[in-house]
Amino acid sequence: MEVRLLGNGSELENSIVRIVVTRLELPAGSRNSYRRRHTDRRFADSHLRRAIDVAGRETKQGCSAAPSTRSWHLYRLFIADRGNLPSRNYIVDYQSAPITMPNESWTALGNAIARATETQRTDRLFSDHLAQHFVAAAGPEIPFLPAQETLPQPQSTPHSDLMAMIGDVIVIKTRFFDEYFHQACTAGCRQVVVLAAGLDTRAFRLNWPAGLRLFEVDLPDVLEFKEQVLTDQGARPTCERIVVHADLRTDWPTALRNAGFGIGHPTAWLAEGILGVFTAAHCDWLLDEMNLLSGPSSWFALDHTHDGSVATPRLQPFFEGTGISLDEMIKGGPTDPADQWLIRHGWLPTTYDVVKQAVAYRRPIPVLFRGDRQEHGNILFQAQRMA
Repeated sequence: MEVRLLGNGSELENSIVRIVVTRLELPAGSRNSYRRRHTDRRFADSHLRRAIDVAGRETKQGCSAAPSTRSWHLYRLFIADRGNLPSRNYIVDYQSAPITMPNESWTALGNAIARATETQRTDRLFSDHLAQHFVAAAGPEIPFLPAQETLPQPQSTPHSDLMAMIGDVIVIKTRFFDEYFHQACTAGCRQVVVLAAGLDTRAFRLNWPAGLRLFEVDLPDVLEFKEQVLTDQGARPTCERIVVHADLRTDWPTALRNAGFGIGHPTAWLAEGILGVFTAAHCDWLLDEMNLLSGPSSWFALDHTHDGSVATPRLQPFFEGTGISLDEMIKGGPTDPADQWLIRHGWLPTTYDVVKQAVAYRRPIPVLFRGDRQEHGNILFQAQRMA
């Protein structure tokens, strides 16, 4: 891979070089002496550390430090010949950074907790074995979640905590969207975009057809946290996975195109749990941009509660003391009901009832949709691009 070396004070400073990274496996007793004799600290800059991270993921020889700790590892770098630069071997003493989750995206960990808890069940609707590692890496003090040393036990969590209120809906949605991707790929889509991907691991846990490319779009801090955990676990995707650092509130289409997105190709899009945090105008802009990028036979799946403000008073108490205000976070999403909104923008939607989906999966009615809320379960949507 190519990397620009900046600020390392060496003869390669400000040069673009190709490097090959391998981790050195040494007996514990010889590590310190080997480090003192062979380490070339001139290359211990942030750009090289990032290159080591990426190369480590590609070779499955990356840092295996425990989450939230710092540990030292030795790597051999082969600096390939480029122009007048010499081909040389260097030993780099690399300290892995502690893992932190940005405050603005703690809600992604709520999804991870729900998926990790579901994975513990014998009758699980899906398996997400990476989810527990995201939770462990975040540590025990997750805002708006009860302090806990272990994950909530399936089928035994009291309805007094937040995950008991929303966890079952997250599980139903996860299975539903898994099936959606299977349908879209069967129909011929070989390009997938997960908007606000967060800690989604479908690139690793689903069986994708050959040649499929999956783009994960989200904020840089979220994806960097995610990449550290994936590196630590030696996770390997089951498709070609492309990570796109972009804010959906800004020019994310350019970032997606620059990452190699194929404009005009049949694409399966997913917007899980995000429309409500945007204004109606921004949602219109988001879908207009998707239309410019999408080819014929593209698919789009989303979830949206048109009267989502009704649930806010029930959920806000769980956020007290966290600095998170649902009233400020929730902007409402599209003005029209989601199916009408999709039609207006050139998509042919099918609406699904989360309550009926739960019954189909042989699960109880989700807590948030019991009683007088049961008739408001039409929150899941799949749509196909109109010709």
